[in-house]
Amino acid sequence: MVSKGDKVWVIYPEYLDINLSRKKGRKVPRTYALRHPKREEMVRAAKELDIFLYEEKASHPGNWWRKKGRVVVRKEIPKLMTLKALSKLIMEERRKKKKK
Repeated sequence: MVSKGDKVWVIYPEYLDINLSRKKGRKVPRTYALRHPKREEMVRAAKELDIFLYEEKASHPGNWWRKKGRVVVRKEIPKLMTLKALSKLIMEERRKKKKK
């Protein structure tokens, strides 16, 4: 469980979801947003950035009925920069898969 004193960011897939408005939970600009981001993609990207701690089968408070999970990462850079970096890596991974 994450407590306020922990030096971590909790990141939900909703933060990167292009289908959501800012009001509904998206945190990144549309240029960084993804269609249907998956927790597993976020884990791989966080591991590549070497900030991954763990994931949980929790849900975003605004979408509590959707159990998309969340990823917990170390606070090393500001949260928006972390989200953009994760998004960029996921976009690159998806592009590589399409080319194959």
